[in-house]
Amino acid sequence: MKAAIVGPANTFCFSEASLRLLRENGEPAALPEQSVLFREGERPTGLFFVLAGKVKETLLSEDGREITLSLYYPGDLFGKFDPFDGAPHDTSARTTEPTSLLWIRQEKLDGLLACFGDLAVEFARWSGYMNRLMRTKYRDAILYGKTGALCSALIRLANMHGADRIRITNAELAD
Repeated sequence: MKAAIVGPANTFCFSEASLRLLRENGEPAALPEQSVLFREGERPTGLFFVLAGKVKETLLSEDGREITLSLYYPGDLFGKFDPFDGAPHDTSARTTEPTSLLWIRQEKLDGLLACFGDLAVEFARWSGYMNRLMRTKYRDAILYGKTGALCSALIRLANMHGADRIRITNAELAD
């Protein structure tokens, strides 16, 4: 299992103190390849913090094709946080290799955000960043089609990471 963080994680907007709080309040899980974390339509139960391995977030099209929305690596935080109505997941997530992660229960996260103002502000920034990233992916797919969206994703990866530290397979690019 790969344990090194491969590049700037999506948690860059959290301070070390806030990341420590999240880690200390997460429940560890070691999962084999192809383990399902959540499915479309299920109620969210919290967020996930990847310690090692890789997770793929997908969406099913009307014709049953699986569309990859995101890949999460060590240091990344993901999942659905909906403080208003607990709407169900609109995506699915599963491991693509043996993966270690922390599960941060919704109730625990609610308490942390209520008690720690700095964490709440950083969480709002993270949430906004993740929302903007997903909107960008949707925009690219709608405006530029699959090929244009792939080019945009490659440019975004090059700008974010700047070096060949992430190995992406042809199959992952095709998704």
